[in-house]
Amino acid sequence: GSASVENRSDNDLILQIDNRNISTTASTMRVPLMSTNFKEVEGMQFTIELTDGLELVGLEGASIAMNASHIQLDESLSTKGKNVYRLSWNDVRGRVVNVDREIPICFMMISTTDSNSSTTRKLSESMAITSMATRSEHYKSSKVEGEVVVSFRNEIEDIRTLEAAAMPFALHQNEPNPWSDITTVGFDLPQDGDVVYQVKDMQGRILLSNKASYTAGHHEIQVNQEQVDIASGVLILELSYGEEVETIQMIKIR
Repeated sequence: GSASVENRSDNDLILQIDNRNISTTASTMRVPLMSTNFKEVEGMQFTIELTDGLELVGLEGASIAMNASHIQLDESLSTKGKNVYRLSWNDVRGRVVNVDREIPICFMMISTTDSNSSTTRKLSESMAITSMATRSEHYKSSKVEGEVVVSFRNEIEDIRTLEAAAMPFALHQNEPNPWSDITTVGFDLPQDGDVVYQVKDMQGRILLSNKASYTAGHHEIQVNQEQVDIASGVLILELSYGEEVETIQMIKIR
């Protein structure tokens, strides 16, 4: 039923690739692989299918240690005009890895050949992540958590939907900062839940404490001069949600 589809998509590891134009002349593209929800991943594997003369010629590690040994051309499944690669990675120390959504996981080196056609193609037309050779999945402590799916990054509507489904817990820096009268703090919740936030001075004195229930998504709270009753100095805002706690420093000026 529809419920199982929803559950599955919640557990999918979403890889994002900039949907750039493919060069019509022979060259090598260095394509960053990003993710909106690379959280507590111990390993992943999937199939990369490339058509139209594209070849995956290398992998370069960024936030995780990856290199060409993590990819393998599957010659039995590759045909003329289509190259099929198996990609398999797991953390060598058996640890779970978290990657910030703004930092590349790795870079894929994709080479293009001279093309007879002058029409520009997008990477999404010539590349897919599938389960054709190696089943698409990510895992933690040897247990499969879900599939690995790709989102090409100019498909803005798709990305918004995916990000909403996979928004990690985050606390954003207050604005304005420094501030004198009032400042706004944004935070994101992956699911509905209770949030406790406290503002403390550098000595750990609690100047403001609040608890409220919020729905999943992006929210903002405001902190003003009257609530904290301090003329100037560095304040710590601590926001806890479930087991997770995030803090930011706010600079209060007269």
